[in-house]
Amino acid sequence: MHSKPFKISVIGAGNVGATTAMLLMQKGYEVALLDLNYSVAQGKALDLSQMGSESLVYAVKDYSGITGSQVVVVTAGLPRKPGSSREELLKTNGDIIHQVAQQIRQYAPEAFVVVVTNPLDVMAYHMYKSSGIRHQKVVGMAGTLDCRRFNYFLAQATGAAVADIKSTIIGSHGDTMLPLVHHSSIAGISIASLKEMEVISDATLHDVITSTKRGGAQIVELLSAGSAYYAPAASIVEIVDSYLYNQQKILCCSVYVDKQMNCEDVYIGLPVVIGANGVERIMELTLTSDEQKEFANSVAVAKSLINIL
Repeated sequence: MHSKPFKISVIGAGNVGATTAMLLMQKGYEVALLDLNYSVAQGKALDLSQMGSESLVYAVKDYSGITGSQVVVVTAGLPRKPGSSREELLKTNGDIIHQVAQQIRQYAPEAFVVVVTNPLDVMAYHMYKSSGIRHQKVVGMAGTLDCRRFNYFLAQATGAAVADIKSTIIGSHGDTMLPLVHHSSIAGISIASLKEMEVISDATLHDVITSTKRGGAQIVELLSAGSAYYAPAASIVEIVDSYLYNQQKILCCSVYVDKQMNCEDVYIGLPVVIGANGVERIMELTLTSDEQKEFANSVAVAKSLINIL
């Protein structure tokens, strides 16, 4: 156990970054908040500090302030706007991630890096290639959030408790993501079995999957300025906790895959064990032929964006 709290640096003090900082602070972590606009980081850190927590939250003026971080969370970049796709952010956010990666390489090369910037799988890959940090310690936060959305919509559709639902979503973070009904369950009973038991109909399940895939876009449309941040922040913290406390949780994250699941040199969403070494293991799932096709398509989408970048 650390005698002093773990230090986590959050790059980007927008809604996702600031909400993440708040949740991390409430768990007792030391949080360094860095933003291009230093006064915004200062203002949010001051506001957070005045919540009454004993934890340390502070703004840092430049990247030297992330030195000594066990974890770096990267939320920097432009968010999605109504009607825009994650792909449209490719060039702008690619440049931002490249710059951030160089700074992490210099000041926190031993850190576990959680990438949140969209388009997610490409930015995680870009972070890995640009930072020189081993791929086991660079993950994209995507599937963890998508699973929370899937769980919510499944609970709404079936009346089940969210706590009883365990879901698995693979593939690229976006329209081609693939919720797996054979590998998702309510109280241990697979969604495929519940369909046979008529607990949930084909039509309802189709709606649940559609809503899950559109989860982010729906929030972007409703907010009309900005994108989701509460559920993304909670998802980030779950990944961070599993790493720092070696919880060995199986979480869906965008990770580097080469030779597993018929993939080559790509970041893609899969269930993985997150522990003290970062990505401890990729869970290689058995897919139906239809799922294999959909997954291959999702991987192709991620690879095409990587190639463009």
